[in-house]
Amino acid sequence: MTTELDQEIRDVATKGDTVSELSPKAYQALFNHYANSGDMPYGVMKARNGDPDEWLDERLQEWADEDPK
Repeated sequence: MTTELDQEIRDVATKGDTVSELSPKAYQALFNHYANSGDMPYGVMKARNGDPDEWLDERLQEWADEDPK
């Protein structure tokens, strides 16, 4: 991800917003990051066993909680 996209994602996470607040480019970068790393379950990626947006929102919240700010 680019620094600009990283910053946008960090801002959304620290504000407690949801992935719906991300630009399409930042959302796709975040989705691809988790999908390609193997962290996101395949069933969630395909929206068969869960909602990808909810899964990403949970990851952002966890990340924001761990971020030292």
